[in-house]
Amino acid sequence: MFGWKAYLGCDPGGEAVSPYAAALGATDLTGLTLTYIGVGEMDLFLDESIYYAQRFLRAGVPTELHGDPGAFRCFDIYASTTTVSQRFITECNHIVKRVLHH
Repeated sequence: MFGWKAYLGCDPGGEAVSPYAAALGATDLTGLTLTYIGVGEMDLFLDESIYYAQRFLRAGVPTELHGDPGAFRCFDIYASTTTVSQRFITECNHIVKRVLHH
């Protein structure tokens, strides 16, 4: 909850929140392309990321959810030279190439 309040400037789910503030607010996920969600186990949005992946799967969207042990929010930016970040970046690049060549 802290992460959402910090990002939105108010409680999530209220009328003041723009539907474009976060993809989690989308009501219809059908017909979307492959979705990759990479999230650290210590990320403030871990639970929301798991829930979002479940929604994609239920909508029939090919979805990959990867959890990175010991990683925090934006770990790939703030700790870019670590092993976990390098693995994450390589994985993201692989996913993009796979989607573009599909």
